[in-house]
Amino acid sequence: MDFIVSHWEVWFSAIPPVLTLWLLKTISSLVKKQQIEKKKEHEAQEHLKQVREMEKRNLEIQRKNIDDLMEDKVDLENEIENFRNILIALAHDRLYQSCNFFIERTYITSSELNNLEFLYKAYDAIGGNGTGTDLYNKCRRLEIKPTMVD
Repeated sequence: MDFIVSHWEVWFSAIPPVLTLWLLKTISSLVKKQQIEKKKEHEAQEHLKQVREMEKRNLEIQRKNIDDLMEDKVDLENEIENFRNILIALAHDRLYQSCNFFIERTYITSSELNNLEFLYKAYDAIGGNGTGTDLYNKCRRLEIKPTMVD
């Protein structure tokens, strides 16, 4: 027992520095792990922030592109309407001139009537007004003479 008591002091004095060293290493390791985790978390938050900023910029770009496309659509619709109005005007003019010629002449040939019908149907389909319809109907009531062959 004397041996144990006499060596207990040696054991007791030797264990605390080893234990202290182990505790310090363990604590240091845990602190480093915690710092690494905090750094990773910070980096993840920064990455998420960057992604959100990119998404916001992309959304702004997409909204601008949509606005530009909508403006282009309106411009194209206006241009189409202008072309439609030009077609109506040209068809009306051609119908008006042809019908007046046939009415003055007092007759129409079957091929002229077919041509006039083709013009009238296109004119009517794009939204021609009643003036063209009235003239066309007057021509349909004209005497139909045979087409002369040269």
